[in-house]
Parts: sequence; C-alpha cells; structure tokens
Amino acid sequence: MKLIIHSDGGSRGNPGPAAAGVVISDAKGKKLLARGFFLGEGTNNYAEYQGLLLALQHAARLNGTDLEISCDSELIVKQVNGEYRVKNPSLQKIYREITNLMDDFKSVNIKHVRRSHNAHADQLVNQALDAGCDVDGCLSENQANDPAPTAVTFIDLLKESQFRSDQPQKVFFPMQDKLRAGLLCLDRGQHYSIESHWREATITIIRGRGTITVENEIRPAAPGLWLHFKGIRTAQITADPDEQFIALVTYLI
Repeated sequence: MKLIIHSDGGSRGNPGPAAAGVVISDAKGKKLLARGFFLGEGTNNYAEYQGLLLALQHAARLNGTDLEISCDSELIVKQVNGEYRVKNPSLQKIYREITNLMDDFKSVNIKHVRRSHNAHADQLVNQALDAGCDVDGCLSENQANDPAPTAVTFIDLLKESQFRSDQPQKVFFPMQDKLRAGLLCLDRGQHYSIESHWREATITIIRGRGTITVENEIRPAAPGLWLHFKGIRTAQITADPDEQFIALVTYLI
C-alpha cells in the first residue's frame, strides 16, 4: 500500500521542550494517522529525526509498502538521502534506526518541502508543545463540532496510548476553545510536573493515592478528591510508592 507522509519536528529553546508531528494518508488522500508526539527535552534536529522515525514506525504498522515522505528540514532530508554526513553522535543512532527501517519497505522517497506545504505536521508539533503531551490530530478534526469530551472517550484514548508502567503517561484532548483536558497516569512512586499559564485548573483523582504540590503547598490526593486552582500555577503530582495513580486534569488557558 502506498502511503503519503508528512513529518516535522521542533523545539522551543534548541535545546528545550521538543515535539514531532506525523501525518499519514493513503494514496486517495484519506488520513490514516495525524498525531503530535511530545518528546521531552531536545534540539530541533533531534525532534526532526524523531518525527521521521515515528513516521516510519507507524507506516510499518499501517502495512505501508511504498512511502512518499515530505519533510521541511533540508538538512535531515540530505542526510537521510546520503548527501550529507551525520556528524552528531547523539543523532547517529537515530539515523541508523531510520535507515534500517527504510530497508523494510519496497520503496521510500524522502523529499524536502517548504513549511507551508507541511502545515498540518507543523501544527501538530506546536499542539504537542502547548499541551506538553501527545495529541491526536484526527480526533481534533473528527470532534471539531462535538460537545465537551466525556470520560468514556478518555478511557478509549488511554487504551490507544499503549500505557507503559515505566514512565508517566499523559493522554490529552486537543484544545477545544480555551479548555484542555486529559488523563495523567502514574505508576507507583512516579511523579510528574505540570508547568502552565493556567487561568483555572481542576485536578480530579480517579484512582490511587499520592500528593499534589502546588507552589510549595502539599496536599494529599485520594480517589474522588478534586482540587481547583486559579492563576498562574506549577504543580507536581506524585503517586504513593504502592499505588498506581490516575487523575483527570482540566484547565483553561
């Protein structure tokens, strides 16, 4: 199956918070995947490479055979096509993963395009950076006119996220007007810091026990408890050592 792919990546600070965006369509233009991936700290080139790597991984899962990939980083395109060498040791490993994956497809054509021709992937990068977590671009398009999200949809998203217990898992909806909401899942003893310019935020504990520290004020967290905050806030949520922890986080920006 032929797949049309757009990938992008970027960081704010270079290095700084980094994210990648991937859009995959079939030969008729139907979108099969559109997702922004929050990567943590990294450089622009790291994010671009991760975007391409994620695109290849998802193309394999979609049973793609012939890939047409567009990327707006001319450097990355020339390196992958063998015109430039990859000198950065931290990027060489990702480069090798990419070239190894490319061998699994019948054909792979990677070309450089202007950012204006890579707009959706670029948008997903910025949405993931704004949210500080992965975002689903297909969900955003499909639910553009839907009412506020429900708990059932959160659970569906959690299943799709392939939750791993060895790292914090964030499952957020795309922004709906000024409201953003999602699930934060922590395994035993894990902690996660939220830093955002909130107008208002509510944290509702669904499962497990832990602590929530908001601007040096420590509060116990237990199922059914909800905490509401106003103003610009930072928060750290920590799961108890013997508890898995899930909280619903909603906030206005």
